[in-house]
Amino acid sequence: MKILLYSDNTIDIKLKKIVSCLNNTFDNIAFFEGTSKFTIKGNVISYPSTYTKLPKAIKTQALKYDLIICASDRRYDNNFFFEYAGNIVILSLHGWEYLSNVSVNNGFVYFVASLIGNFIGLRSLHEEDIGCISDFWMDKTSIDIGMKTGLICDECIRNFKEETHDDIENNILNSIIELLREIAVASKSDRDIFDYLISKGDKSKFDVFLCHNSKDKLEIREMNKILKMKNVKTWFDEEQIRPGTPWQDELMKNISNITCVAVFVGGNGIGPWEDIEIRAFISEFANRECIIIPVILEGLGDKEVPELPLILKQLMWVDFRNKDLDPLKRLLWGITGKKH
Repeated sequence: MKILLYSDNTIDIKLKKIVSCLNNTFDNIAFFEGTSKFTIKGNVISYPSTYTKLPKAIKTQALKYDLIICASDRRYDNNFFFEYAGNIVILSLHGWEYLSNVSVNNGFVYFVASLIGNFIGLRSLHEEDIGCISDFWMDKTSIDIGMKTGLICDECIRNFKEETHDDIENNILNSIIELLREIAVASKSDRDIFDYLISKGDKSKFDVFLCHNSKDKLEIREMNKILKMKNVKTWFDEEQIRPGTPWQDELMKNISNITCVAVFVGGNGIGPWEDIEIRAFISEFANRECIIIPVILEGLGDKEVPELPLILKQLMWVDFRNKDLDPLKRLLWGITGKKH
């Protein structure tokens, strides 16, 4: 399942952090930050007319994603929080300060959890708001109770289990429950969900991604061991990608959690899929000033360095064939920013 998240210029939410938070919570969903410009003309959202006026880029992207959620401070003319137009949702967080004293970031994450619940069939009709994520929120201020309760009621759970769901949907439900627990703890203490997660210790960040040709795997395994012994947290495919999982999706899910990429070039040259990874990181590099370090492995020996993408030619290299310059120290300097 792939979900694309947007926010317009009327609302101040930490979308990049939200994407990272959700990717760290859900194993079976890949979240992405929308890059197209998203604006709503006028001061009111009307269904379906506002949806028909969305940028063409968003409508095109709807064909590639299971769900697109666009957040705005504009209000709906029917006073709803959101409406569906196929797999596109415009979420109104209008007047948030009058609905809750909790951060709007918590609110957005809470609604995302609710919309995912709807997607997998977590639906019940309550006669009144009870603090369940499936509430209708007839009284909009009840959203505050929902965030601080972090509840999926017994009726919703029972109805869900009575239906046929695959392992992925059951895993997603467990992830929603976990996320709601975190939102509730943060909201009850009036803390931003991200400040709360940071205070717990962010174990999701990686110091460096080891980009390599699979034919050089033996050298990279040894390099991975050495870097970990130096307290560098590595993103290494054998350790991070679950067997049977598309590596492209896992890589894109974690790009925002990786501060540096080391592109290793050994005796087997650039791998057939390495170019795709490099392009993905170049895009992220432009957005986040991510460090990219070309690294020549000893395994290249006396061979000529193969033709590399232009971006790598322009960067300072680390050459493990040149022991005089202490290449390991230079690589650690590039990764950590600290000169050893």
